[in-house]
Amino acid sequence: MVLPSFMKTIPWTKFISVLKSSLEDSSMSERWLNSYLSLLDSSAIGKRTLPRDTQSGPLARQLLHNLSRARAQVQQANQWLEPMIGNPEKPTDLARTRGILWKYVIAYSGWENCTSKLSISQKLQEQFFDKSFRLNPPVLRRHQKTSLAKWVGLTIEEFKSQDMQFSLGQINGFLGITSEQYKSFPDWLVGRQNELSQPQILAIMRHMVAHGSLLPNKSQQWGLNSLYENGPIVISHAFQRLLTRLYPFAE
Repeated sequence: MVLPSFMKTIPWTKFISVLKSSLEDSSMSERWLNSYLSLLDSSAIGKRTLPRDTQSGPLARQLLHNLSRARAQVQQANQWLEPMIGNPEKPTDLARTRGILWKYVIAYSGWENCTSKLSISQKLQEQFFDKSFRLNPPVLRRHQKTSLAKWVGLTIEEFKSQDMQFSLGQINGFLGITSEQYKSFPDWLVGRQNELSQPQILAIMRHMVAHGSLLPNKSQQWGLNSLYENGPIVISHAFQRLLTRLYPFAE
């Protein structure tokens, strides 16, 4: 999966320059406001109380603060080209995996901070993940399937069977997944039918790492490293699409 450049049609420097110019221009600020409300209305959320900064400033100021901070985090993650947490003189596979996991957490933090501050729900976020940039279940090798099956107390034949009831409780318990809306993540992980959206999958992945439920050795054994390596790229593309959607000045 190739990392897209930020703002292919609207360079970030131009985006942020126009946004800064809007701080003192009421007509320009109004256009940002209309674009933002249109974004919210596209999810049938309806108009709501606008986010305000601590000085009760205009929406443009809130966008400037939140989008700049979010972009910095997403960009920081994607510029960490060889993630590794451990002794740099003696890099190990576990140290590299630990770096991959936390690189993802940094990228997701940018996305989460941006969408939560701007009241962009998970339902609305889904439109920013197109078919070309989505996370798909990892393709597990036999030894990875065996490892996962062994952990939940199944034979590899039982694990591969589509007819048996998959042991959701054991996996969810280990990964610290308690919310009802996320409990079908193990089904998604092994390619079974589920109703999880892309924003929900991204949120679960962050939760598992940030709360210490998914250890680096388990990520390796279960073949999840590629999932976490592609995560920051998917988030970067979604953030780019969000910026394009918010920009109110057509070229």
